[in-house]
Amino acid sequence: MVNLADPDLRMVAVTIETTCGPAVEQLLALGCIVYPLNPKAGERYRDRKAPSGVKTDHLDALSFADALRTDGHAWRHLNPKTPRCRSYGFCAEMRSNSSSSGPP
Repeated sequence: MVNLADPDLRMVAVTIETTCGPAVEQLLALGCIVYPLNPKAGERYRDRKAPSGVKTDHLDALSFADALRTDGHAWRHLNPKTPRCRSYGFCAEMRSNSSSSGPP
């Protein structure tokens, strides 16, 4: 993504079907604006593009990008400074530290 955009990703908006996890943490760390999408809403946006019910990563990317373009003005993005986002980062850091230390 850095190669396609610019090293400064503060102008890149991303829609993803979750509010936490390593992907969200990495996107926030890169400076992207992350818009979480409810999975049910994601399904409805996907159905706009493919009413047959098929689900692929390519279709998700197209559907979610289009949804952000048309409806994103009304969405709230994740703020990495909120306690909730910081706690996710802390939990992920704890997981990573505990797994790297190996068994006791």
